[in-house]
Order: sequence, then structure tokens, then C-alpha cells
Amino acid sequence: MITISGLATPVAMKVAADTKDKSLESIRNEVIHKRAIERFNESAPDVESVEDFINDYDTFSFVMKAYGLEDKIYAKGMMKEILESDIDDENSLVNRLNDPKITALYKAMDFQAGGVTNYNTLSSQWRQEIVDKYVSNEYIGEITDENANLGVILKFQEKASELTSWYKVLADADFGEFMRTALNIPENVIYLDVDKQKEIFEEKYDIEDLHDPEELERLTKRYAVVKDITDPPQSSALQSPILQLISPSYGYGGSGFTAMTYDISSLSSFSGSAYR
Repeated sequence: MITISGLATPVAMKVAADTKDKSLESIRNEVIHKRAIERFNESAPDVESVEDFINDYDTFSFVMKAYGLEDKIYAKGMMKEILESDIDDENSLVNRLNDPKITALYKAMDFQAGGVTNYNTLSSQWRQEIVDKYVSNEYIGEITDENANLGVILKFQEKASELTSWYKVLADADFGEFMRTALNIPENVIYLDVDKQKEIFEEKYDIEDLHDPEELERLTKRYAVVKDITDPPQSSALQSPILQLISPSYGYGGSGFTAMTYDISSLSSFSGSAYR
């Protein structure tokens, strides 16, 4: 995988897009991931129940990683209760937790009859979809390690088509932060009641616009520019054309940074004047 460490986020976006296919293939062929994929394909067909699932480490850990839940691999008891619960019951654990990742995993596994039956694991197509998700999640994780801002962008782009309500956006910390930044909404709104936050976002933006690829691109470009100023990737300051533009004396003579101020709203001309 080509390194993007130190690159300004807009540049890193271009590099990542141009090399994505090769990067994904590289991850598939890395020994540790290649073996994990093989073990998953070998063991998954034997999983019929929730009990089988949580006790089959190769399958359980692989699926958990695919859905970004590796930090909960140890929580087998909780996951068992979640997967055996009824998603149609608003008081069930899977609904009470209101975690988009857990809900997505629940729906993907789709255990039947209270968790004692599963037909998906026998499907090679289903297994391939889980493998693709695993590889994609590993890819985004590696990107995030080198440029956290781009990591957020990639996660948001991957899920944007599924974001049909502001509650879904606000349920994920990264997605909420992405939209606050892109729409120039103050960070302190997170201390408000979630219903009030929803009202603020609704007044600012039509969530259906997220399903327009061109609109999504404008949002991500704006997010990238703003974040490179407010929270630049490590070592990217010297290379950032944005920082050089807003502080001409930076990097010329002297011995370091020149004190400066900037107006975030003025950046809207870059990609998002409609969001002021």
C-alpha cells in the first residue's frame, strides 16, 4: 500500500483513489489476512446457531473485524444476547444499544428462530460479501493510521447511501463530526439533546442530498480543506497548499510558524457555499 503519511488530505484523497484497487489486492494477499480469509471460508459453513458463531473464533473474530467491532470480540456474552434478541422489539438489546455497527452485523448474520438457525453461512456469495467488507475495513484502518481525516471521509463515503435520517448520522461519532465540520456547525452542539441536534441539522441541510454523488464529493472536499486547517494530519503542515495560501510567510525565512487567523466560512467557496 502506497503511503499517504504527511500528505495534505486533498492530495491523500487523490492518491488513495488512484491506488485503491492495488491496495485492496495487497491486503488480500498479505499473509495474515490471506490466512484469516481462508480460515473464515473453511469454518463459516459449519455455523448454524448463535452459540456456534460465538464459539467459532475464526468465524466470529473475522465477522467482528469486518464490521469494525474488533474491540468487542471479548464480549461474547453480550454479542450472544444481541444476536438472539428480536430486532422487531424496540426494547430488545440490539435496539437499545443503538449502535449502527452492531445493527449492521445483526442484519448481516440474520439468525432465525431465536438464534438457532442460519442459512447465510452456507452461501458462498454471502461469505464473499463478508470477506470484501473485512478487506475494506482493513483498508480504511490502514488509511486512518496515516491520515485520520481521510479515514473519516472514506467511512462516510462508504455509508452515505444508507444515511436516511439524522438519527443515523448522530448515532456515529465520526459521521456527526463529519457533517458538523462540512456544514460549519459548532462542535458544542453535541451537548444538546439529540432531538435538538436533529433540528439544527435539518434546518441546515437536506439529508437526501447525501445520495447525490456530486454533492457528496463537494462535502468531502470541504471537510478535507477545513480539517487540514483545524486538525492537520501529522507532518502535513509543511506540504499543505491551504496553509501556505492563508499564511504566505509560513515556511519562508524565519524559523517557524507565523501567527495567523482564518475564517472557516470563507472556505465555502472551495466546495460548499450552499452550506453557510
